[in-house]
Amino acid sequence: MDVRVEPRLDGRVGILELSGRGGTNPMDDRFVRELDAAAAEIAYAAQGGRIDVLVIRARGRHFSVGGDLADLAQVEDPSAAMTHMTGFAHRGIATLHALEIPVIARWQGAAAGGGIGLLLVADVVVASRSASLTAGYSAVGLSPDAGVSWGLARRIGPERALELLLSNRRLDAAAILALGLASEVVDDEELDARVEARVAQVLEVGGAVLRTTKRLVQRAASVAIGDQLSEEAKGIAAAARQERFVVAVARFAGGTDGR
Repeated sequence: MDVRVEPRLDGRVGILELSGRGGTNPMDDRFVRELDAAAAEIAYAAQGGRIDVLVIRARGRHFSVGGDLADLAQVEDPSAAMTHMTGFAHRGIATLHALEIPVIARWQGAAAGGGIGLLLVADVVVASRSASLTAGYSAVGLSPDAGVSWGLARRIGPERALELLLSNRRLDAAAILALGLASEVVDDEELDARVEARVAQVLEVGGAVLRTTKRLVQRAASVAIGDQLSEEAKGIAAAARQERFVVAVARFAGGTDGR
C-alpha cells in the first residue's frame, strides 16, 4: 500500500489519518505532499466553522516511523531531496500548529523522527501501552525537523529535549506519560473508546469557547500578564453572551442548578 495522508470530516470532527507501508507509515515525498494538502483542507474547514476538533490517527501497528530512508537512498542528491521534502512537511506542520481548534492524537506503536512532530501538534495525546518513542535523528547523523526540536523543548524543557534527541534512547509508554508527552496511557483495546470520549468532551464545550480557550493558552507564554488578563476579559465577556451561559444562569436563577 502506498503511504497516504487522508483528511476527512465526520460531523463536527476532522480526521487526519496516516496509512501505508505495512502499518509503519513512513514519511516519503508523497507523504509530505499529502500532509501539506491535508493540513490546508483541515484548516479551511476549521476556519469556516465546520469542525470543532481534529483527530490525528494512524492505521497499522505504528503511528509513524518518520523519514523514509529507503526512499532517500534512491535519489541522486539526498540533501536536495530533504530540502524539497521539508518544504512541504514544514508548511503542513505549521498549518496544524496554527489551528484554532483542539487537536487530539491517537498513538499506538512506534513514533520516530518526523512522526514525533505530528504528535507534538496535538493538545491531547491518548497513547496505548504499545506506544514508544525514539527520536532517531542522531542515529543516522541528522538534526531534527518537523518541529520536533521546538515541540519537545516546549513540552518537556530544553535540557530534557536535548538529552532525548542526542541519546536516541527509546521511551516506553510509562516514560512517555511521565515526561508529559502523552495525556494518558490506556490498554490497546481501550484506545478507540478513550479517543472518542475525549472528542465528545471537547465537543460538549462548544465552538467559540474552544477557540478562545486554545488561543489564550497558546499565547500565554509569550505575552505579559496584563495583556493576557485583557484578552481573558474580552473572551469571557463574549462567552457570557452565548446561549449556553445564558441557559446556565437561568437554571441557577430558577433554583434548578441540580443541587
